[in-house]
Amino acid sequence: MTSDTKSVWGLSAAHLVTDLYSPVLPAILPLLIAEQGYSFFLAGLIVTVFNLTSSMMQPLVGWLYDTRGLAVHISVTVLISATFISVIGLLNNYYLVLASVAIAALGHALFHPSALGTVSRLTRDASRGRITSYFVIGGNLGYAIGPICAGVAVGLMGLPGLVILAIPGIVMAAVLRYVLPAPGRREVPAPSSRSERPSC
Repeated sequence: MTSDTKSVWGLSAAHLVTDLYSPVLPAILPLLIAEQGYSFFLAGLIVTVFNLTSSMMQPLVGWLYDTRGLAVHISVTVLISATFISVIGLLNNYYLVLASVAIAALGHALFHPSALGTVSRLTRDASRGRITSYFVIGGNLGYAIGPICAGVAVGLMGLPGLVILAIPGIVMAAVLRYVLPAPGRREVPAPSSRSERPSC
């Protein structure tokens, strides 16, 4: 297995872990309502903040990646999502919950454009579609198993049990440090001031 292939599979696994945290919030809403006394509106707003923050930030992150060579090691983005979703069960203040959710969503937003751009750069044109599909499958699997993981965690320990979910993110962050190259600053070609014209 080449280093590029190893990196792509590492990114697919990272996509699984990152998207594992996205459906955790809807899964724990009944507990937040029952134990924290949130109204249906306040509980629903938690999910809205996550989705809006992630969705609105991704175009900006993609633009920074394309035009400024944004260099954040992908392991850091996974760690942000994992940590700030997993601590929600320990928080009793609603505004702290919203802040934690927003930061987790920022990690989610930082991951996707950077990871997908890296997959594209690591693959050849002839196999880019197939390899990209492997990356996408990782995210779909994560989204599928996230509610199960959350259910097991809170079933064992209640809302504080969500801290168990930090473990996959921490492990994946360490793995990504090994399988992915150091980020550095990606070189972005400087636009030319004028197009070259052939001489007559």
